[in-house]
Amino acid sequence: MFYGSSVWDPVLILAQIVTLQCLFYICFGLFLYMFMGLSPAGPLTVKYVFDYAAISVQTFRGWMVILTFLSSALAGALGLYIVVREEGASGCSSHLPSSKIKN
Repeated sequence: MFYGSSVWDPVLILAQIVTLQCLFYICFGLFLYMFMGLSPAGPLTVKYVFDYAAISVQTFRGWMVILTFLSSALAGALGLYIVVREEGASGCSSHLPSSKIKN
């Protein structure tokens, strides 16, 4: 959608950015609840989302936060494929070989 003969649409780009950000934080909250809310890791707080000190490999809570971030990243990748798939999958993969051939 962003390449070729189609028209550049900044509203579409902003809508896709907002959609993916919302998807990330919704998935992050759901995964955080699944991994930490249902386990004896302690109460859920906003600290796990915004505090870098919550990410630790030395505690169970830290591993659950890491697992939450990884799961949210995978969900975001899937969301990126679904939301921006018009040209994204074929355009990006075909751009790299063509740029190498031109050089």
